[in-house]
Amino acid sequence: MRKITSFKTAFLAVIMMVAFANASAQTQVANIAALRAAVGVTASGTKGTTVYQITGEVVITLQSGTTSKTYFVQDATGAIEIYDAAPAKLTTVYNTKDGIKNLTGTITNYATTLEVIPTADAGVATSTGNNINPVEITYDQMSNNESKLVTIKNVVITGATGVFSRKGFPFTVNGLGQSASSPTIYPFADLDYIGQNVPTTAQDVTGIVLPYNANMELIPRNLADFKPHVGTSFTAPNADLLTVSRSGNTLTVNNVANGSTVEIYSAVGAKVQTAQLVNSTVQLNNLSKGLYVVRVGNQSSKIMM
Repeated sequence: MRKITSFKTAFLAVIMMVAFANASAQTQVANIAALRAAVGVTASGTKGTTVYQITGEVVITLQSGTTSKTYFVQDATGAIEIYDAAPAKLTTVYNTKDGIKNLTGTITNYATTLEVIPTADAGVATSTGNNINPVEITYDQMSNNESKLVTIKNVVITGATGVFSRKGFPFTVNGLGQSASSPTIYPFADLDYIGQNVPTTAQDVTGIVLPYNANMELIPRNLADFKPHVGTSFTAPNADLLTVSRSGNTLTVNNVANGSTVEIYSAVGAKVQTAQLVNSTVQLNNLSKGLYVVRVGNQSSKIMM
């Protein structure tokens, strides 16, 4: 009887040691930024084995799927995707805008997007109804806002005909960005605008930024994330009102009042210089060679530098 008791005691001790070893193997981080810093830069396709736990609260900004589920979560420091393949580890039912703590899992780099692969349920939501305000970005800033909720203004969906379906819909911003690697609006299959008409006019679009290899995707959460663009935007070049020319580092802008604000944008929509017009000229910064858009008020014209 004493031997059996000793065996049980030893067996329980071994179990406790294994459990302690597994618990201590977790790397705890306070927030998403700390998680990304701990993981560092990993090559696409890399599957990590280290188990991380975010002890702070993260808020769900979008969830999709039934058997296998995708979540996007965000806190004050950053954002990240969660991919919970069947059989699900996150067995608690969560809603968008729920806050959760102690999110635990390994990290995978899938097609250049970091994903948390859960290893345990995070438990009940620690808060509900949290609003994450989207940050307004330009087209060329998408790659710096992975998995974040953003708004991009003056989006025109190219070839906008038919209805939304599970595919990419290329878009331009201010008429820029059209190329083989144009950003796309990419709906998930269970979102409410699937089957709805694709907008044919310029829109201010809110959604989640999702890199996919060399391409950038924007995933609106619902139909309300599409809003008609209102306000000053680029117009087609008008030679009668705005003509531009360059000599060295001097840009000449004709038919515009001196003192006007001149804005210069790169071919991908990034503002690279703002200056006041003096004697119909602007002294250029050291701009790289390429196509630029010069804008004064609601008029614009393209020029090669």
